Amino acid sequence: MQGGFGPDTLPRNPSALYHLDYLDAQARNGGFSQFIGNSGNLIEQNFDLALEGAEHLVLTPCQPDPAGVELDGT
Repeated sequence: MQGGFGPDTLPRNPSALYHLDYLDAQARNGGFSQFIGNSGNLIEQNFDLALEGAEHLVLTPCQPDPAGVELDGT
């Protein structure tokens, strides 16, 4: 295969990356409360899949800045 993705480069559940993007977009637009509200009865499933997507990308939790500076620069 030239370019693109193959079965060995995609996560077990490709929709996990979609759910991670969904969480990110919702949180950036209206905060986590928007993600929760728009997820409705699927909140647990959406969150679990978003977490799986983050784990696939090897994203780690944010740690507080030792200097005490907020992440948004304020």
